[in-house]
Amino acid sequence: MLFIGRCLGNMDPTNVGFLKWLDPYEKKEKGSHKEENTRFQKVLHDSISKEALKALILKNKVYSDEGEPELILEYPERNPKVFFKHNSKWKFHNSNWQDEENIDISKDGEIVAYTYSSYKPTENYRLAVRGKHRWTHKNCGGPFVAILGSRIFFIEGDKLLHYTRLVSMNLEGGDRRVIYENESKLLELIKCESRTLFLLASDAGVQSMFHVTETKITQLSPRGVSFYPIGPGPAYFVREGNFSAPWKLVGGEWKLNSRIRADGIEFCSASAKILITKFYGVRTIWKMNGDPVKIYSGIFEILPCTNCMGWLGITDKLYCIRPGTSVYTINLKTMIESPRITYGGTLRTGISISSDNLPVRWTFLGPERPTGLVCISYGSYGIATSLKTTRWRTWIDAGWAIAFLFIRGGGDGNDMWADLGRLDGKKREFDDVEACVKDLQRLTRCKAENTVLFGRSAGGLIVGNLAARWPRGELFGIIYSEVPYVDLLKTAANSTMPLTPYEYKEFGNPRAGPIDFETALEISPIHQLSSKGAPGIKVLCRTGTEDVQVFPYESLKWITALRGGKKDYTKIVYVDDEGHRSNNTEAEYAEDFAIISGWVLPWST
Repeated sequence: MLFIGRCLGNMDPTNVGFLKWLDPYEKKEKGSHKEENTRFQKVLHDSISKEALKALILKNKVYSDEGEPELILEYPERNPKVFFKHNSKWKFHNSNWQDEENIDISKDGEIVAYTYSSYKPTENYRLAVRGKHRWTHKNCGGPFVAILGSRIFFIEGDKLLHYTRLVSMNLEGGDRRVIYENESKLLELIKCESRTLFLLASDAGVQSMFHVTETKITQLSPRGVSFYPIGPGPAYFVREGNFSAPWKLVGGEWKLNSRIRADGIEFCSASAKILITKFYGVRTIWKMNGDPVKIYSGIFEILPCTNCMGWLGITDKLYCIRPGTSVYTINLKTMIESPRITYGGTLRTGISISSDNLPVRWTFLGPERPTGLVCISYGSYGIATSLKTTRWRTWIDAGWAIAFLFIRGGGDGNDMWADLGRLDGKKREFDDVEACVKDLQRLTRCKAENTVLFGRSAGGLIVGNLAARWPRGELFGIIYSEVPYVDLLKTAANSTMPLTPYEYKEFGNPRAGPIDFETALEISPIHQLSSKGAPGIKVLCRTGTEDVQVFPYESLKWITALRGGKKDYTKIVYVDDEGHRSNNTEAEYAEDFAIISGWVLPWST
């Protein structure tokens, strides 16, 4: 092991000792995909009748439609009506334009600019502008666009997933100017109230922030490591020096209490004098008029489109969602909630104690004695756990409990909470999940065989490592995963892959030396499995051929390793032709529910 670690720095990234890059499952062989898909379909058809499956699909469609929110903008004489959907994507009403990732509309409504991802390869963004002049820019490196006066600002990149260059062009598509460029950080545009534009440059949680105007860009608080922009001034929050530093408010006069200074920030409105903080998964709404006044505290989520609406001049509403509800609004003047669809019974919360005595919060929606328990966790990149339950509505109707685990590494708390789950802290995330699952099982009286762990993308590290820890199904009996990141050691050793150089501070760099190599090895799910695989765990996995973040060969290798060399029909993978953020259909959700619920309670015909 020591010898391998020492050699890593001098070897070809595609041939690092036993990490030799190519193997049979890394070649995207269509025959392998077809064989696995046939196996998946056989399990599905053995699980449920066609009539029952059609009924499930129809029910999922109805539930999905119930989540559609209201109209937010309308320019009847100029542009189409603009909606945002329950998945926070923008869409134009009564048009044949593609789904948009990000959108902006000029103040007079004459110009519409949006970014969209071309189908192959996915996440290869393009910028489209519609108005007096219609044009498209193909070298758009990310889903960000903003119109400031007579110019359009967006991010370019020379490679997939490299959002490294801020560029502006005039409204006619000419006069291209490079405003800022940094190859070592990923860039994103943040649009705030009164059309105040910020550029955020991030590297594994460490941030730099800039104020962008039509004519110049200005770096803000150079000692800052974490920022939250507010708007005019420019006004913003900053932590200087390190993640444990308290928030400092620059360009504003609000009073901050100790709780606000320590917590994470979910949302801020300068015009409404509202601040929403987050800590251990709980959001708190503060009225910032004089001394901060706590208005409400609980489990809910502010949809990303709310910030975009402030940019467009709509500052009177929060768009929110809770587990067990459709999208609803909160009037920022009266704090009155709009009517919403509610389902699933009581939402309950609790705290588990991890192996290092760190408290970890969880919440779940379900009956007193559920049919089964689904535990959802992510814990990477400082991204907050999504609390949407629309896709889980069928499960909830069938008596399942859906639990969200706010483990370290995610964005459910402050910056330190996210940092605790990086590098060596990844192993502690697995302990967090174990502690939560055990407590939830005691509370719901669910056994291991009807406990499901769900992990998507980086959440694959969690479900994959726990499968290696509990291969006989002693803690949980089923894994449900989508595009899971399960071959970390090989991916992190290959610096030619799109995201690898940006993730060394998140997952480690095994080529840096023996200690780093061992750290990556210990959290790489495939490499933690024994030759026997995980005989006591059933697995349903979905992946896509066009995924450029987690290649489909990872899922194929993982399923094979989980089977332990046996022909095991309780471990299945389906490979579709979409990418990392595929638009899973109501049919796919119905199929997955049919298979997994059939593993727990066979369907009656």
